[in-house]
Formats: sequence, C-alpha cells, structure tokens
Amino acid sequence: MKSLLSFTAGFVVATILVAVSFSFRTEKYDEYIKTSEELLWELEEMCDYHGLDWGDTVCEGDNWSNYCDAREELGLNYLEHYSKVK
Repeated sequence: MKSLLSFTAGFVVATILVAVSFSFRTEKYDEYIKTSEELLWELEEMCDYHGLDWGDTVCEGDNWSNYCDAREELGLNYLEHYSKVK
C-alpha cells in the first residue's frame, strides 16, 4: 500500500513538473514569435523611411521564403506589412 501511495505521489509531482515546464516553454515560444515579428516590422519601417526597397534587403536570396515557410509549418499566418499592423 505504501509503495502504491509513493508511486501515485511521484506520478502527480512528475505530471505537475511536466505541465509547468511545457507552460514555460510555450510562453517563451510566444515571446520569440512576437519579438521576431517586431524586428521584421522595424526593418520594414526603416527600409521604407530610407527609401530602400524591401526586396533588395531581406528578400534577396531565400531568407524571406524560408521564413514564410517556417511560419506556415508552425501554423502561423503570413506576416503582414508593418503599416497594416501598427
């Protein structure tokens, strides 16, 4: 009986630790997504302000395409232009 109680208590504690860890990781993941979007919006705004074509900076090569593909795989929508968000 005592070993069953110990096993149950250990299982409950392990479940709580996993839940807390998952919650923390999800929060950090959401923060990462938010800051990456803000960074890209600032880059777009800076390019517009200085008259630089966005395509000549970030879009050159496969970087933008790869970023959009990664967002799609994560279930995120296309990142709108900064002027449509702010």
